[in-house]
Amino acid sequence: MVKMRIETTLPDGTRTMNDDEICAKVLGIKSGYIKGSGFGLRPPPSSTSRSSIDEMSKKNKELEDKLEETQDTIKA
Repeated sequence: MVKMRIETTLPDGTRTMNDDEICAKVLGIKSGYIKGSGFGLRPPPSSTSRSSIDEMSKKNKELEDKLEETQDTIKA
């Protein structure tokens, strides 16, 4: 990539390709990259997302139970 950066730099210092274009040429374009965020970011693995969803669902259930218990206490 460094070599390509040097090769695409004109004598006056301007570059004919930016870093993202060089990365795309060297690494290829993969569908796993987050659009608009460049080559550094990728979406989290589905197992991470699944784990987060499970944790949130559990917390949501706990809060619903606590709310129901509080409402029953208020009615009594």
